[in-house]
Amino acid sequence: MDPFLNQVLCQRYKIRARLSQKPGRRTFVATDLQTDTTVIVKLLLFDVDFTWETLRLFERESAALQSLDHPAIPQYLDFVDIETDLGKGFLLVQTYIEAKSLQDWIMTGRTFSEEDLHYIAQEALNILDYLHDRKPVVIHRDIKPSNLLLTERTGNNPGQLYLVDFGGIQAPQQGSTITIVGTYGYMPLEQFGGRAVPASDLYSLGATLIYLATGLHPANLPQKDMRLQFADQVRLSPEFVHWLEWLTEPDIAKRPQTAAIARERFNQSPTQPVDGLHPLRVPPPQNSAIQLSQTQEHFNIQVPSKKFKLEFLLPAVISSRLTQTFGAFGNILAGVLLILLVVTGLIWPALIILLLIYFHMNKRSKRHAIYSITFEKSIQGTLISLTEIHGNRERVLFKQSLTHMTAGPDKIPQYKIKLRSEGPFHTIRINGSYQEIRWLCDELDSWAQIPITYESYNEEV
Repeated sequence: MDPFLNQVLCQRYKIRARLSQKPGRRTFVATDLQTDTTVIVKLLLFDVDFTWETLRLFERESAALQSLDHPAIPQYLDFVDIETDLGKGFLLVQTYIEAKSLQDWIMTGRTFSEEDLHYIAQEALNILDYLHDRKPVVIHRDIKPSNLLLTERTGNNPGQLYLVDFGGIQAPQQGSTITIVGTYGYMPLEQFGGRAVPASDLYSLGATLIYLATGLHPANLPQKDMRLQFADQVRLSPEFVHWLEWLTEPDIAKRPQTAAIARERFNQSPTQPVDGLHPLRVPPPQNSAIQLSQTQEHFNIQVPSKKFKLEFLLPAVISSRLTQTFGAFGNILAGVLLILLVVTGLIWPALIILLLIYFHMNKRSKRHAIYSITFEKSIQGTLISLTEIHGNRERVLFKQSLTHMTAGPDKIPQYKIKLRSEGPFHTIRINGSYQEIRWLCDELDSWAQIPITYESYNEEV
């Protein structure tokens, strides 16, 4: 039991509960007996754990809170000398916020949708933008789930977000600091060397959002080239995944340099390619069965049948097959056949039989087929043609105008990209890993310059 529980400090602050304890410091919930309000009391004692660095950070937190005025940051109330049975020290008093930390919410089983994460990201960026816009710049240096508080959900609002614990803040001189402050897993590489800049806080925010999405501490996630590998463990749109990867780039030069820049990119429409949102061209995934080739006029994708699906309307397919067989009379024959089926009342049984015949005829040939998707720039726009390749045989299925492209998650860990076109063959669907689909999106963005709409798991897949 903490010796300060139920004690009244400075004849005013009655200690009710201890929130945390660090060497030389304690944080309590207390009641201000003069105002009958709940407050937060931070106590620094000159005991065996005391260091001059701790005192310097404690005084800096007090001075910073006096200068900050933001609704999502605790307000400074008091700073006094104190003498206790355990020694002398200082008392810092600030406003109490009735909210749980994001860490506590996760521990109680709460999950966060992508919309919730968007909201938390926006609110956190607003706070960091305020801090980073100060003169001199204020860097928190310890953004993590336990230092971000969120109130109860009200309706569609996930709650009000707050940033607390300014005990490690630094107002840098000449863009750097010399004190190592932060939490392992949430602090970027440069902080291990005693350097912190606004982009360091953004890395920590990105790591925090990844924790909320995965439920895993960032230190427990796999890494590749110092980058957190989390995409295959979340149900997030590729665009949001890209943005989080941008925030958590290990190379500080490849991260957004301020919260304002990060927020600007975040608010960009996901259908608009943005320089910086994809800071690096995505390399081809290793051992991918999908192959790309391109010239200035043509862009070709070759996809094995197991990663390919052609979505269509059955009557349109029947008409297309008849046209391939009978030439110009195919459409007329299809119309006559449809009228006869309606008149005789046999349309549904006939369609089911035709569907079975269609799949039976195509099952064997598609099993080992390769599908070649070619994009071609023309005056009318971008044309897309589909060719089925089986051994030495090639069959052109259609050539139509490309109207729309979408990409998004499929069943974990699969992602998809859909190429929508005019005509009876409505949609080409390519399935693959996150890396494969991101690679395709990146290359198509660069070549076709056609907006790609990013879907989420809340949409039909």
